[in-house]
Amino acid sequence: MKTRKQYIPTLNYWHSMFLNPSFGGRWTIENRIPVSEIKIDKSLFSFQNEVSEGQVDSMVEEFNIEYWIPITVNPEYFLLDGQHRLQTVKRLGLKYIDVIVDHGDVETTGSKRSCYG
Repeated sequence: MKTRKQYIPTLNYWHSMFLNPSFGGRWTIENRIPVSEIKIDKSLFSFQNEVSEGQVDSMVEEFNIEYWIPITVNPEYFLLDGQHRLQTVKRLGLKYIDVIVDHGDVETTGSKRSCYG
């Protein structure tokens, strides 16, 4: 019987990208956050689209840590970006994930914020 991993750490590349000093500390990285602590309030999403099960299926089947971008949450762990990635980690059976915490306010992290995928 194959053992499922409970946690796959994000590559350091993404850490260094989001912790770039030119961003003025807007983002921080938190490692090994329980997936169960991630909350959803769709009014905080950049885009109000529904989860595409087909897209999640593809992400599960083609999962590659080299291309994995952490989800983005606010300091209270409300999802801001990455609903497909969150569904993917749930399907993969992961219990913990690394997250990017966006410390900007809602006015600057809403529809004016770019989407990471």
